[in-house]
Amino acid sequence: MKVDDSESHGSAFYYFDAETYLLLRIDMMGSHITYSDYRDVGGFKVAFKTIHEFKSAFANSKMVTTVRELQVNVPI
Repeated sequence: MKVDDSESHGSAFYYFDAETYLLLRIDMMGSHITYSDYRDVGGFKVAFKTIHEFKSAFANSKMVTTVRELQVNVPI
C-alpha cells in the first residue's frame, strides 16, 4: 500500500502479510523498517524483532532491535 504525505511531499510503501494482515515492512525515502517474530502479548500481536536500514548518499547504517520480554498492564 502506498501512502502519500502532502506536507513532506514524500511517499511510504507499507507491506502486509496477506494472511495475517501483520505489518512486515515500511519503505520510505531510502529507509527500510522490517518487522518480524510476531508474538501474542496480552491479546495483541507484537513484533519482537525490528530492523531499521538507513541509506543515503553519505552513509548507510543498520540497527536491529530485539525484544526479549514484553508485559502489558503490569504494576510498575
